[in-house]
Amino acid sequence: MDEGYKFIRIIGYLGLLPFVAGAIVSTNLISIPSNISEFIKLFSIHYASVILSFMGGVLWGFEISDPKSVSRKMIILILIPPLWAAFAYFLPLRGFILALGFIIIYQLDFIIAKKKKSPYWWLRLRSPLTSFAVIFLAIIAFDE
Repeated sequence: MDEGYKFIRIIGYLGLLPFVAGAIVSTNLISIPSNISEFIKLFSIHYASVILSFMGGVLWGFEISDPKSVSRKMIILILIPPLWAAFAYFLPLRGFILALGFIIIYQLDFIIAKKKKSPYWWLRLRSPLTSFAVIFLAIIAFDE
């Protein structure tokens, strides 16, 4: 693996920390004041919305990287996760809705990778990160 991938992988896993924090306070594994606990859970949900939107932007960049092979259908599909995240943030069960959004964008990751528009290591990075994000969001959602 090249050094760039190693750095990106480290940053990716560090990016799971807000999800982990939200899941920990949602399970009451540690005793902290309820106002702090609620802030951490809300921050985790907000962060998930931002990351889901960011991932849509990343896929947008991959899709338009070769102007000769841009798919209008794919561009439309890539717009769904950021819109999903924006609406989910204001809905009940938003943790579950955001988890579903991460599953949806993971399917788009596969399409982009199949078209060879993402780095060769993309799915190797995205698979565990998406899995953990979905699991932690589900844990948070049970406490919403």
